[in-house]
Amino acid sequence: MFIIFGLFLLILTGLYTAFMINHGLNISGFYRFIAPSIFVLSVIFMLFVMLKVRTANPTALTAILEPVSYIIMGCLAITVTVFVLDGIINIPNIFIKSRAFSYYSTVFSLILSAVLCLSALINFYFVLKIKEVKISVPNLPIESLKIVHLSDIHINSFTSKKNINQIFDKAASLEPDIVVITGDVIDIDINKDDKFLEYGFSKLKGKYGVFAVSGNHEYYAGIDAFYEMFRKLGVKVLNDESVLIINPNGERIENIINIAGINDKNWRNEEKIKQSLQNINPKYPVLFLSHRPETFDVASKYARIIELAGHTHAGQIPPIWIARKFFMKYNYGLYRLLYKNGQSNMYVTSGTRLWGPPMRLFSSSEIAVIILQGEKNAD
Repeated sequence: MFIIFGLFLLILTGLYTAFMINHGLNISGFYRFIAPSIFVLSVIFMLFVMLKVRTANPTALTAILEPVSYIIMGCLAITVTVFVLDGIINIPNIFIKSRAFSYYSTVFSLILSAVLCLSALINFYFVLKIKEVKISVPNLPIESLKIVHLSDIHINSFTSKKNINQIFDKAASLEPDIVVITGDVIDIDINKDDKFLEYGFSKLKGKYGVFAVSGNHEYYAGIDAFYEMFRKLGVKVLNDESVLIINPNGERIENIINIAGINDKNWRNEEKIKQSLQNINPKYPVLFLSHRPETFDVASKYARIIELAGHTHAGQIPPIWIARKFFMKYNYGLYRLLYKNGQSNMYVTSGTRLWGPPMRLFSSSEIAVIILQGEKNAD
């Protein structure tokens, strides 16, 4: 339903954009139907492909058509955003009535849209950052703890197995103490016939283990398949619960950190968030895993936490980027809250990959490396 509403909104805004192009370039006669026809037919094509892919087994044809439809979606979204801004800039021109200003602003908007679309494609396909974030933790019993944070991998019917293997190779090369995955791993069921092995999930290793929580897309793809896949891999999926990490080497320091996690379907449920933290050992730090950053305010009431979250994709592309950047409390980066328990920290990753259009603008895909440091060892 959300996708259909989004496509309907694209049609309306697309027709507005077509009007702006026709008006700005002074297109008349038969040619004035070209721009609106392109927008409407593009949306119909996207809807057809999405429904076809969702109701049939992937084929070689759909493996081509689906990414093409998402690229069209992304290009339309970016172009519509540019022309909405162009319309705002042209408000004074309602009174000035300068044909030259209208013409050149339209030409500029068309060129800018093309440049931004191409940049967004290149950014996604060729850029994967390693983002290191250091957080001082007062009750960490060891000098430091390296956590590799993955999120929003979004494996779908046209995801390249080679690309996912390369991502996991890079994550493994960082030699993490702990690997965490904060949801939206799958958009399709890859548990059947152990297909997940082809993507290289077994490469994900941490000195103290690999931990995960569900995201909203796990429920679209099949939550049972998600749980079963990670059970086979030996990954602990935290379902409104916590575990205490014990040093396996029998050294002087026995316990290290609590790791708690909330099931995505309970992200609004304060009682479930409280439940996930009720068995923590307060002598040790608490790493709280949640797909959605909105849980940060509630979880921080019950414990001093270091929350790791995803879901936002750092806006991914306009106009969502504008909405998240300027109107949402949590979008991307490091946040802090001060409660009676002390200061809690949260890092919201931009995501290891993304959903839908294989495009990113004003942000990059990343593997987040969270370095927890005992306060006496902090920089």
